[in-house]
Amino acid sequence: MFTRYDHRGLCPVLCFLAVIMAVACSPNTYDYWASLKMDAGADGNSDSDSDTDSDSDTDSDSDSDTDSETEDEGGCTDTSTGTDTDTGTGTEVDAGFVDGGDLFLDGGCPPDMVFVSSATVPGVYQSYCIDIYEASRDDATSTSQGIATSIAHSVPGKQPWWSNPINTAHVTTYQAACAAAGKRLCQSEEWFEACSGESDFVYVFGDAFDQNLCNSVGALCDEWCVSHSIPMGSCDLGYNCGYTYNCHEILPTGDFLQCTNTLGTFDICGNVWEIALTSTAWEIRGGAFNCASPDWRLQCAVPATWTNLFAGFRCCKDPE
Repeated sequence: MFTRYDHRGLCPVLCFLAVIMAVACSPNTYDYWASLKMDAGADGNSDSDSDTDSDSDTDSDSDSDTDSETEDEGGCTDTSTGTDTDTGTGTEVDAGFVDGGDLFLDGGCPPDMVFVSSATVPGVYQSYCIDIYEASRDDATSTSQGIATSIAHSVPGKQPWWSNPINTAHVTTYQAACAAAGKRLCQSEEWFEACSGESDFVYVFGDAFDQNLCNSVGALCDEWCVSHSIPMGSCDLGYNCGYTYNCHEILPTGDFLQCTNTLGTFDICGNVWEIALTSTAWEIRGGAFNCASPDWRLQCAVPATWTNLFAGFRCCKDPE
C-alpha cells in the first residue's frame, strides 16, 4: 500500500523522478506589500483567475454558514457542501488552559510560539511572539477540525481551524480564541514579517517558488501519480496539477517540515489562508491548498481580496 511521502523535506525512491518546479519571483519590499494591502472595503472584490477547483473537502467548522460556493476566485473557493458550525458571535469565553503554561523560552515566548526579534527581522520595530502552527480547535484531530470554539491551540498534527466564507463575526471569534490562550490575533505587519523572515523572502521558504515545500494545489501530484501507477513522464506536475487529479486537500498542521524559515513557523504559506488585523479591519494572507497560480497567491505580500475561501489564523503576543 502506498504511503504518502514526507513533504516536509525528504522524498523516497518512488518519487526520485519527480520534477522540482521553481520560478523566480518579483522582489518583496514593504512598498510593494503596502500597495497590496486590503482595506475594510475590499472584501467584495473578485479575482479574475478562472481556473476551477473540484475540491470535495467535508470537514465541518462550527458556523451556521454552508459552503456551496462555485469556483470563481482562482481556484481558492470551495465546491463542497461541508457546513461551518461556528456561531460567529465572537462571545468572550473563559481562558481555560494556556498552551505551554508558565514555561517561557528564549525571547520570553511560550514553547508553542517563536520569537520575532527587532534585531534580526527587517521591518520589525518591536519584538513579538507568533504561533508556530496554524490555530486548531480544542477538539481537533488529524482528520477533523472539530467544533469547539473556546480556545486556539498551536500544536502539530491537527486539522487547522478554518471558516468558509470568512466574515467579521468569524474574525471576532478568532480574536476571542486567541485571548482565551493568553494571546491576541496577529497584526498584518506581524504576520508579514514572520512570513518573509530574517532574509526578507518572497515566500516563507525563499525567493523561488517550489510547489512541494508548502501545501499548495500542486503539492500532492507526484505521489498521486506514483500511487496510481502513472509514469512520472506522463504525470502532470504543473503548478495547478491538483485540479487534474483532484488530489489537493487541507492537511494537518506542521505536515510540511520545509514550509518554514529560520524563525520556525510552519504553514504560514499554503494549507489555509490566515486572517490578520489591520489598523481599521482585517485581511487574508498566505494562500491555500486549493488556489490556482500558487506561485502568486502563496507570496507573503499578496492578500486575498475576496472572502469565499478557507481562512484560518494564528495568534501573536508580546514577549514576557
